[in-house]
Amino acid sequence: MTAYYVKAIATKLELKKIYGFEEFVKLDNGFNVNLFQALLSLELMIAFYLKENIEAFYYEYAQVGDWQKAIGMVAIKGLSTGQNRFPITWSLWKEKVNNIIGWTVSRDFPKGSIKAAEAILEFWCLDMKKLSNELHQSQFEKIQPLYEKPVFKIGSHCVQLPWLMSTQYSSVSAVNNLRRFANLRSSLKDETTRIENQLGDAFEGRGFNVIRNYTANTPNGIEAGEIDLICVIDNIVFIIEVKSTYYRTTQSEIFHHRDRTLRKAGIQVRKKVEAVKGDLVLSERLKQTLGLTVEIPKIVGWIADTSLEFDHEYFAGFMKISIEELLIALVDNAHFLCNQEKDITSLMASGKQVYFSSEHFSLYPSGFNGKEFLRVIEDSLVWAKAD
Repeated sequence: MTAYYVKAIATKLELKKIYGFEEFVKLDNGFNVNLFQALLSLELMIAFYLKENIEAFYYEYAQVGDWQKAIGMVAIKGLSTGQNRFPITWSLWKEKVNNIIGWTVSRDFPKGSIKAAEAILEFWCLDMKKLSNELHQSQFEKIQPLYEKPVFKIGSHCVQLPWLMSTQYSSVSAVNNLRRFANLRSSLKDETTRIENQLGDAFEGRGFNVIRNYTANTPNGIEAGEIDLICVIDNIVFIIEVKSTYYRTTQSEIFHHRDRTLRKAGIQVRKKVEAVKGDLVLSERLKQTLGLTVEIPKIVGWIADTSLEFDHEYFAGFMKISIEELLIALVDNAHFLCNQEKDITSLMASGKQVYFSSEHFSLYPSGFNGKEFLRVIEDSLVWAKAD
């Protein structure tokens, strides 16, 4: 179970650092859900169905060589032990809530919390009554894929599909539940602001001078709108447009993101670069605030997005890059992006102690500076040794 606990921690860190979520998330229905408990609960459900259904199926299939018979044997043997191993599992909603109370045990609630358990189920729940209304009203854009809401509520019953549960990606499901389909939450604006501020903090931690939410004073600046981040080091000015989106799961969604969001963002960055150029010519105070010591600094415009699609492609002449890559480059820990699955599998097979090791290397062997940072990003060096 340790691996599933670690996966929940990893997903929580991703949601906090990249997507700006806090410890508790308020849902549309008013429930406050503990984000880590919700993620851990899904990982535990995945572990349960992998063990009790998928592994049991493979065992039976190896015995009989027929997948239909194997599924039948899994179900029958489950009944003999008092477990539901049918391709569809069900229980009363209240029973399901009571069954997961143990997953909500914490320092504040040593015996668990029934409200927290109910909030977790609501977080992962697809209410079939609500879905039916949306289908009748042709509100297809609000309909989530079943794999993003793996717990189905039908009246007073809770229904799950073990085969679907075993293939869940908790980070994808959590992000899309909150950023795509629950996009009317009151905390959404705060999360977006937090994404920008946390990225600004990371730049400041590397010695950049940072201005957040800047509006240029020139006429062009008013048209350009608010600039999310201006980050300066070694007389290089980075103008960053931050986009907080979600995981796209179809080709049409991916290309829609490119043709609408990213192309528009490229045009926005172009306007903002021109606006900052104009302000730097007119304002000595701005130059001093940014720590500039030259009359004509190098200005770079980037689109920083929470998604990975179309990284290092250019829109209106400006590069799109993921926030994740920027954060890795700033803290210089790309050496953790190594694939050790082969080595770990070999160690486990031989019965030797399994340990994590990575050859430490720096993205900046000659030291960190603005020119080297720009080179690391433009040449995509963060991912160079990831394989």
